[in-house]
Amino acid sequence: MQKLKDLVKKKKLDNKFKKLGGGHKLGGPAPQHRTEQAAGRNTSSTRSPSPGAQQRRSDAELIAAAAEKRMHGKQQNDPNSGLTPMQKMVRMQAKKELEDEQRRLAQQQQQPQQSGGGDGGSVGPQRPADQQRRNHTSTVRYTCEIFDEDMALPKSEMYNAIECTLYEHMADEPLSASVWMLHTLCRDDEQRSAALETIRKYLQNIIDHPNEQKYRQIRLSNRVFAEKVLPVKGTIEFLKAIGFREEMRAAPTTDGQQQSAERYLVLSAEPTTGGVDRLRNALATLLDGKPIAIRVFREAKVFKIESNQQQLSNPEIPPDFFKRTVEEIQREQQRMSEELEKIMTLRTRKMREADTKRNDAEGNPFKYCYIRVRFPNSFVLQGIFNVHERFANVREFVAQHLAIHHGTFTLTAALGEQQQLREEEHTLLDYELVPSALIHFQWDTETRASLSQTGQPIPYLLPELEASAQSLH
Repeated sequence: MQKLKDLVKKKKLDNKFKKLGGGHKLGGPAPQHRTEQAAGRNTSSTRSPSPGAQQRRSDAELIAAAAEKRMHGKQQNDPNSGLTPMQKMVRMQAKKELEDEQRRLAQQQQQPQQSGGGDGGSVGPQRPADQQRRNHTSTVRYTCEIFDEDMALPKSEMYNAIECTLYEHMADEPLSASVWMLHTLCRDDEQRSAALETIRKYLQNIIDHPNEQKYRQIRLSNRVFAEKVLPVKGTIEFLKAIGFREEMRAAPTTDGQQQSAERYLVLSAEPTTGGVDRLRNALATLLDGKPIAIRVFREAKVFKIESNQQQLSNPEIPPDFFKRTVEEIQREQQRMSEELEKIMTLRTRKMREADTKRNDAEGNPFKYCYIRVRFPNSFVLQGIFNVHERFANVREFVAQHLAIHHGTFTLTAALGEQQQLREEEHTLLDYELVPSALIHFQWDTETRASLSQTGQPIPYLLPELEASAQSLH
């Protein structure tokens, strides 16, 4: 990971030098106008596609062909064939409920609104001011551990930046870069697990039978490979990093005739004892790999409450706090289908309670939330969090903005009654602090007594933050 961070720093430094232009001697002729450099860049931008781009395009064609074949097969089969009348009734009921859920989700995205608010507890989303605000770009940005903290981008752009950085790192560390790529860029857990399991079987066969040629070659048009491995970014790069090379080969038929040549990934040489050990280590690295973590950028803001202000205004909830991706909607539909199936089976009380708790979490329409922390000196600190983040992250966020770091503090929420938030492993959704909530800060008794002995006002937030505070209307 440190090598990856060093690569990012080197890239930033190189870009700074490039912006300075070409060097020239003091007293010598002035450098040529920048427009000539721009013209040169425009000319160079018309280069032919790189071999890597052509390779990815060929892989995409294979994926499209496999998908078309599957769709064609599905159209020939009646989805209701072989079902009992009860199963058909359940399927029809599921379809009706899924359609109702789709309409409900569409209405939530078009008209995000909810009343509520006040001085504490969970605060509801407010209606956007106009149609233009509903069509705004994403207000939620992310940071990444391999970049500087001040680099914050929308989620899709952040993943694009990570992908570009990993491709640049591929030349130096192909194995680690491909493993990070696979675990980071494939965000579908089932798809990633299927790809990992398929690759594991390929490599385990080679490890167990190093002298068998058939285990050392993979046909790219193979249905399992095309459906489970090829669509996942980083898989081809990983296989090439451990020694596979792409070749055109003609596979023999049962009657001994040669078919037309096809593309294969081939591990040409028989692995030696050391080669088998390297494959075993590479497989362990792949299976133990972790994604490069990204985190919601807090967008920290500080507000000042006016002395005559009796009630705090509610934060205006942006539309993308509600926004769901296609994958999330599909998971919601799958969840509803599973619920209908469970209706037909006997379940214990404990199982039903566990299902209810899980459904409440999965059915929550919010992805992000505003957390406001009110201090006794009438300042308010605000940050953005994912609803599934642990409450410990809120405490960490608050601690980073305090004027002193040697004290102990408590955070309390007004959720019907004053409730001290002690369980740091609870998520914000567990505490029902969504889509926004106001919690109260207080130094504990011992810290407050120690700070009072100085004869100065008790400090809370950093002085520069309080000086830049905005009015909270």
